[in-house]
Amino acid sequence: MRRDLLAERAKGPVQAGQPAGDRILLTGFMASYAALIAFAAADVWRLHLLPPLPAWIRVLGLAAFVVGTGIIHNALRANAFAVTVVRLQEERGQIVVREGPYGIVRHPMYAGVLPVMLGAVAWLGSAAAMIAVAVPTSFLCARIILEERILRARLAGYEAYAREVRWRLVPVLW
Repeated sequence: MRRDLLAERAKGPVQAGQPAGDRILLTGFMASYAALIAFAAADVWRLHLLPPLPAWIRVLGLAAFVVGTGIIHNALRANAFAVTVVRLQEERGQIVVREGPYGIVRHPMYAGVLPVMLGAVAWLGSAAAMIAVAVPTSFLCARIILEERILRARLAGYEAYAREVRWRLVPVLW
C-alpha cells in the first residue's frame, strides 16, 4: 500500500475540510454501531427481549459478516480515495472510481457495512439487535445523501457516474 494512502486512511474521524454535517453523522454512526454491538451482547446475556435466534441463523450471520467484510475490502482496494471522512481530496487528485464494486453500486464500502452489522448481531444471536440495526443504518443513509451532494457539486464526472451506476447502496432498492 502506498504511504500517502496509508497516511490518509490512518487519519481520525474528525479532520480539517470535513463538513460539519459529516462530523455529526459519522459520530452518530460510530456511536450507534458500537452501541448496537453492546446492545446485542446485553440482549443475549441479560435482557432476552426476543427469543434467541436458532443456530442456523447464527451461522448465516457469520457468513454475512464475512461476505460484508469482503465487500468492504474490495471497495477499499478499488478506490484509493475511500477514507473515513467525507472530504474532496484535491491534494491527492481525486477522481471518480468506476471499477470493481463501484460499477455495481456507488457506495460499496457502505453496502458492505450492512451485512457486517446484520451478520455480527445475528452471529451473536440477538433478534432484537437485528431490528436495532436500523439506527446505524439511518445514519449511514443520511451520510450517503450528504456525501453525494458534495461529490455531485465538486467532483468532476460524478454526475455522469451517478447516471451510469443507478444504485447508491443496494441494487434495485436504493
